Amino acid sequence: MVVTDEQGLVLDRCHLGGTRYRLIAADGADDPLARLRGQKGLIQIEVIARYRADGEAHVLEVLSVESISVGRSCHLFDAVDAAFDPEHVAERDITDRWEALALASVAPADVAVIGSGDYAYRFVLLQPRTGKPAPDTDYALSISRTTGYELPFVADEKKVFQGRTDGEGRTPVFRLPVRLPDGAFDLRERFGSGPYGETFHLTDHHDNDLFNMPYLIITCTNPPRFFWGYTYPNGDTAYTASDGPINIQLRVLAHIDDPLPTDCDDGRSEDGDDTAAQTTSANGEVAAGDE
Repeated sequence: MVVTDEQGLVLDRCHLGGTRYRLIAADGADDPLARLRGQKGLIQIEVIARYRADGEAHVLEVLSVESISVGRSCHLFDAVDAAFDPEHVAERDITDRWEALALASVAPADVAVIGSGDYAYRFVLLQPRTGKPAPDTDYALSISRTTGYELPFVADEKKVFQGRTDGEGRTPVFRLPVRLPDGAFDLRERFGSGPYGETFHLTDHHDNDLFNMPYLIITCTNPPRFFWGYTYPNGDTAYTASDGPINIQLRVLAHIDDPLPTDCDDGRSEDGDDTAAQTTSANGEVAAGDE
C-alpha cells in the first residue's frame, strides 16, 4: 500500500511486519511516481524496482509502476476488519471486498474466528523442508516468551493453541487486543495433543542451529509412537504434545527413511547416556532438548 509522509511516497508492504520502503525514481528512469502523487485513500501498486538499504531504512529505486488499484487494501488487518464490520461491508462493492479478502489471505466470513480484539491474524503453516503450505496438518501456535504476552484464549498453562490447517495450509482467524510483529508468533507442526508438551532445538557442537536436519521423535507410550520431520530454519522441531508426562526420545537421522527402532531402549548412546526427555506442564523443565 502507498502512503505519504513528510519525506514523500512510502510503500507499506502487505505483510504483518508492515515493512516500509522509501520510493524514489531510479536513475535514468522517467518519473514513474508521477501517477501516484495527489492520489488519496487506499492505493495498492505493483512496481519494478531495485532495492538498497540506507542505514536502517529501506529504499526502492523505482523503474516503473506496473499497476495501480485505488480504494483497495491488501493488508490483513484492513481486510479482516472489513469482513467483520457489517456497516463497512455494506458501503463497499461485493467484488472489491472478496478481492481484498483473497489478497490478504483471509477466508470468507464462515471461517472460524478464535479470540476477540481489534487486531486479526491468520497464518499459513509451511513445511520445514520445502517451504510450501502444509495442508490438513496438525499445528501448534504460541507467542514467544520474549514478548511477555500470552494467548488469552488458551486455558492450558502452556498457552499453546492446537489446531489443524485447512486444505491450503491456513489456520483460523485469530483476534487479539494487541498488535504483534511477525517474529512474536511461533507456528509449527504438532505431534500428539494435550496440555503437556515441548519443542526441541537442535544445534551442532559449536551451538549453530541445525537447519533441515532429519530427525525422529519417539514417545515412549505403549506402543511407542513415532514422528519423522525436518528441523525449521532456527533448528526447532515440531511441537510434541501429550495428555500427561511421558518420556520422549529425539534422534538425529542420517536419512529420513532410517528404520524404526523396536522400542525406547534403543535410544541409549554408546556411552550409556539416556537420550529420553520427559515433557512437563507449565514450567518446561525438560531433561534434554528444551528450547
